[in-house]
Amino acid sequence: MKKLKRLLAPLMVICICLAGTANALNIRLVKIGDSKTSDRSEPNEPSIAVNPLNNNEIVIGANAGIYYCSKDGGLTWTDGVLSGTFSPDDDPIVIADDNGSFYYFHQVAGMSVIKCHRKNTIDDPWTAGSSTARNGTTQSNRDFASFDPLSKNLYVTWSQYDRLNSTSPLDSSIVNFSRSEDQGSTWSPSVRVSVKGGDSGGGCQSTHGACNTIGPNGEVYVSWWGPGCLMYFNASTDQGKTWLAKDITN
Repeated sequence: MKKLKRLLAPLMVICICLAGTANALNIRLVKIGDSKTSDRSEPNEPSIAVNPLNNNEIVIGANAGIYYCSKDGGLTWTDGVLSGTFSPDDDPIVIADDNGSFYYFHQVAGMSVIKCHRKNTIDDPWTAGSSTARNGTTQSNRDFASFDPLSKNLYVTWSQYDRLNSTSPLDSSIVNFSRSEDQGSTWSPSVRVSVKGGDSGGGCQSTHGACNTIGPNGEVYVSWWGPGCLMYFNASTDQGKTWLAKDITN
């Protein structure tokens, strides 16, 4: 996997379109091997968010626990690594709310929980991080998050595996959901989204790659791939408390 990431991500760049022109700039954030620490030598799986109140403020997250911040529309950047009593791992997701706060989600080593860190303004430090997706010995993978401007809630979805990469027919996977009503400080107990479960192998027979978004009236929509290598969909109209009784699939 690491060799593949090195081949696919020799450079980490951001493309900036200049207002009022047809030109675009490619700004290099970091090149593999030129970082000062090994933690930042191979950034990959980038996620980007823009402050809706100030489009010049941009935050990017990348593996593992790396962040980049710009206050001039992406022309210049500062960077750092998240800190805390945990080890950041894969699947960084960065989003912004309508108050200009940024949120950084990621799984931790061992995949026991999904962490959420908040930066109240781009100049503030990240919080130590709250946890969701804790459920016994299961493993949490492929998190995704969104912000609902109507309820002001944060939503996160992820795949829960009995044991990731297991070939045992006794191990399975499902898609779960959690909600925060206090800017990511605490999270609701997880709720199962996927009616149909998958295997625990991590491929297209697993319930994997769940993404969520918000509808015009605060609906929560979630899609993922699953058994049969098909795309699945489910929805909630009560902020994720209940879901459709049957998955919709193609």
